[in-house]
Amino acid sequence: MPVVGPPRTEIQARPAPAPAFTGLRVALVDPGDFTPPYDEALARGLAQIGCHVRLWGMAGRPPADPGVAKTCHFYPLGSRLRRAFPEPLRALVKGFEHLPGLSTMAGVLERDGTDVLHIQWAPLPLLDRRLVERLARHVPVVYTVHDSRPYNGTRGGPVLWGLDGFLAAVHALIVHTEEARVRLIAAGHAPARVHHVPHGLIDLGAVAPPRPISRDRPLELLMFGAIKPYKGIDLLLAALAKLTPARRARLRVTIAGRVFMDLAPFRETIAREGLAGVVDLRPGYVPDAQVARMVADADALLLPYRLIDASGVAMSAIASGRPVVASAIPSFAELFGNQRGGILFPPEDIDALARVLADLADRPEQLVPLGRAMAALRAGFPSWVEIARRTVQVYERARETAGLGRAGPPSRPAGALVGDGGSSR
Repeated sequence: MPVVGPPRTEIQARPAPAPAFTGLRVALVDPGDFTPPYDEALARGLAQIGCHVRLWGMAGRPPADPGVAKTCHFYPLGSRLRRAFPEPLRALVKGFEHLPGLSTMAGVLERDGTDVLHIQWAPLPLLDRRLVERLARHVPVVYTVHDSRPYNGTRGGPVLWGLDGFLAAVHALIVHTEEARVRLIAAGHAPARVHHVPHGLIDLGAVAPPRPISRDRPLELLMFGAIKPYKGIDLLLAALAKLTPARRARLRVTIAGRVFMDLAPFRETIAREGLAGVVDLRPGYVPDAQVARMVADADALLLPYRLIDASGVAMSAIASGRPVVASAIPSFAELFGNQRGGILFPPEDIDALARVLADLADRPEQLVPLGRAMAALRAGFPSWVEIARRTVQVYERARETAGLGRAGPPSRPAGALVGDGGSSR
């Protein structure tokens, strides 16, 4: 079936060294560009160990890193409508484009050759299963379960239809936390199919060292990333409202990011509770360079999430050496428990969060040892090269599950799929 709209855009990559050549041709698939920083970091890590990688993503969304080979393929019409039409209409258009996009991509992969299909997100699993079934007879198919509770429990409908069948059809599942692995096994997935590979650090570039903590200025607390219900912004505002005026005056809270929910209740709370001088609400997309500047100005990052498996924001906090104030959900407890760079409070406990914020206002110097602990955590975190090696091990397990034997360097020249400047046509 033809793709709706204009031809996809090819973003070609610079040649990358292959110090530990594996020869695997890997297709990374994230149709809606849900996690570009993760996708590109993994692609770079795989390339560094010798894999030939092409990322398949959304039309009109070139990679932030020109060294990543990307085919800007999915939703060419929906991506062009994103500023002109409301979200429900754009979602409907993208839904109609999804299956033709899968079909065309599958044809390219079959014709040009790939050794591994690694799906990052399955926006419509009922249709995505057809891609898996078409290719799984010839190549191992791996799926990264970024959310072991799909969409963190905030969405239903077509995005969940057929999810169980899709998960059962792939050869291997990757999760980012041990807690998520346990949950999938408890849901009936064979332990041998579920593999724990950590989420790597998200590098924001050159972020300045933290400023000295001083009682002469308010503490700068930052919450950035997609504004969604599970992030717990309402909990944060309710906790701030419990503070005395004197303690509020010692805090400045910035909340910034793309908006995926109604902000009116937040604005009402800010006005009603007199938080306008404390909270700076900045809705909208934040470019990477601006995120780096905000993190550089922050004394700590706020993660009052209701639940999540892995957080790119948390990985950015570790990479930049900034301590966090986070809910003690299992994934954050794995990362930051026992004072490893964070202050944890019980999830959805507004009073507990208010006590943490009050204590920070009274004793801001407690962030100094937490910052040192965060730097130590960063130093011990696996690199993307190590994460890529572990990912390739999952590819090998997936090949065995699929009954395809062990993978080896390709016997034919790397072609359109590879990240070597070739065309994917």
